[in-house]
Amino acid sequence: MTDVSLPGAQVTEANLALKRILTAAWLAVIAGVLVQMIVVGVRAWAGGVIEQIGFAAEMAQAVTWSALVCAAIAVGTLASKSRQQFAGLIGLFAGPLAWAAAKGVQKGVQALAGAPQDQLTPLFWSVCAWKGIEYAVLGFGLAAIVGRAEARLGSYITFGALLGLLSACIVIALNLANATLAGGSVPGPKIASLFANELFFATACSMVIYTAQALTRNLAILKT
Repeated sequence: MTDVSLPGAQVTEANLALKRILTAAWLAVIAGVLVQMIVVGVRAWAGGVIEQIGFAAEMAQAVTWSALVCAAIAVGTLASKSRQQFAGLIGLFAGPLAWAAAKGVQKGVQALAGAPQDQLTPLFWSVCAWKGIEYAVLGFGLAAIVGRAEARLGSYITFGALLGLLSACIVIALNLANATLAGGSVPGPKIASLFANELFFATACSMVIYTAQALTRNLAILKT
C-alpha cells in the first residue's frame, strides 16, 4: 500500500510546487508594474521629469526583473521544502542574471525607440554583484520563514522591508561613490527613486512568495 501511494503523493506535491512557482511568476509581473508605478511617483514627487520613452524602458526592465527574480526565489523557497542553503544558492545566481537580463530588455526598448541606451558601466557590475548577495540572503531568509507554519504576512513584509532598506543604502552609496569618482553628483530625484525601488522590490518579492503559498493552499481553482 505504501509503495503504491508514495509516487502519487510525490506527484501531487510536485504539481503543487509547480503551481506555486507559476502563481509566483504572474504575481511578480503584477508586483513589478505596481512597484515601478510607485517608483515613478516618488521620482515625480521629488521633482524628477518623467519621459514617455524612459518610462516604457524602465517599466519593461522592472517587469522583467521582478518576474525572473521572484520566480527563481519561488523555486528555491516553495519547491525545495524550505532548504535554506538551496534557496540562497539560487538567489545568489538569479539576482545578477535577472538584473542583467532586465537591463538587456531596457536597452532593447531604448534601441527600438531610438533613445540613448544605458551603458554597462562599473557601477552596473557593482550593483549586479550586490544583487547576488541581496537575493541570496532573501532566498535563504524566505525559505526559513516558509518552513515556519505559523509565519504570517507580517513576517514576510518585515524581512523584505529590512533587506530592502539595507539594499537601498548600499545601492545609493554605490551611486554616490561612482558620481564622486566621475566628478559629478547624483540628482535628488534619482536618489529618491533608487530608495523606493530597492525598498519596495524586496518587500514585494517577499509578499509574492507569501501570496503564492496562500493562493495555492486556499483556492480550489489552483489546486485542480
